Amino acid sequence: MSLFILSAIVLVYDFINPAPAHAEEAQSTGTPPIWTVRNADATLYLVGTVQLLPPDLSWRSATFDDALSTADSLILENDPRPEARTELQKLIPQLGVLRDGRILADLLSEEQAAAVYDLATELSIPLPAMNPLKPWLASIQLGSMAAMKRGYMSRQGVAETLVEAAGKADTPLIFLEQASDQLHVLADLSEPLQIGMLMRSVEEIRKTEFQNDRIIDLWSKGDMETLADFLHGENGVWSDEAVYQAMVVQRNRDWANQIDAVMKNQQGTPLVAVGIGHLVGKDALPLMLAEKGYQVLRIE
Repeated sequence: MSLFILSAIVLVYDFINPAPAHAEEAQSTGTPPIWTVRNADATLYLVGTVQLLPPDLSWRSATFDDALSTADSLILENDPRPEARTELQKLIPQLGVLRDGRILADLLSEEQAAAVYDLATELSIPLPAMNPLKPWLASIQLGSMAAMKRGYMSRQGVAETLVEAAGKADTPLIFLEQASDQLHVLADLSEPLQIGMLMRSVEEIRKTEFQNDRIIDLWSKGDMETLADFLHGENGVWSDEAVYQAMVVQRNRDWANQIDAVMKNQQGTPLVAVGIGHLVGKDALPLMLAEKGYQVLRIE
């Protein structure tokens, strides 16, 4: 299950599965990757975030805390606060439910339908609940239940921690996109691409290792090269190049333009925090900012 599907799961989880879950975790430590982005007049901190952190993972480094205390504004991928997710509850049925008389199984081959519905049964999802879902939302439904059963949905991500800190310090919050934008990206995928994403999710859920565990491990170690290969390499998480372009490349380009505008008009020192998958690989946001002439340096 890709990092970006996990992000969508966090956004819509309250709509799909309101029951909490808990898991025991081993205590560990880690260090999030941090970059500085500079021009002659301004400096910006760029932090890579992950979802669903183990509660006992000690990840806040001195460099991170210094960057956070220095920042006079916090720029996030989207709004992770509960009230923002509540607004999505009205949108999800509009974007994710079939309304043409078909059910999910009608969109799939016999083999694909068997794989999807068998997994749903194993995850204790009532089959009638799967029938009206478009493939992209079915993928999130399966992923959210798998995450819940493994105890992930009681966890908090880096973005939520940042929002809490910003609230205590009265630091202004800015968002690169609306929470609904990511759902629109998924909903706007063609039907074949959605089906490919669904079947890739089924494949990944059945693996012993939950992808998020591997992502957090590499993120906490600062191993960006291995993480880039794991996410975006030849055998990475993407079911199709078009999905990668929509979920990563196009959004990175938009964010690079927004950050460029901030740098040209910013008097203070903002901190930008986005999913780590956007900061690694050949289409990484730091590379796009460097192409715009900024001095981009990884400091941790």
